[in-house]
Amino acid sequence: MKPGKKNYYVKAGDCLPLNVVLKDEDSVAINLTGYGSDFVLSYGILTLTLDETSRLTVTAGTGSITGQLTAAETAVLTDSDRASYAWSVTEPGGCKKTFMTGRVFLAGN
Repeated sequence: MKPGKKNYYVKAGDCLPLNVVLKDEDSVAINLTGYGSDFVLSYGILTLTLDETSRLTVTAGTGSITGQLTAAETAVLTDSDRASYAWSVTEPGGCKKTFMTGRVFLAGN
């Protein structure tokens, strides 16, 4: 799987919803039964990790993964050139695959 690229834009201090639907090459939603997911935002020496056990919701039958960065988490972003992320899934057998990467840019500041 080659990771896709997507940039997010957020005003510092606002929540940033994270929503994705994973589909196969025929545009059919992937059944995520038993899958986990991680969204890792790296900002200088700060790393925020949202994972399936706490902040991300994996809906198996629809292929969707949802979550959000909180207002407190986006409030620390002052230089969006340094804010990058990697979003991955972990298959039931333990194989981790990064499906999307990009940056989180500040908007309207």
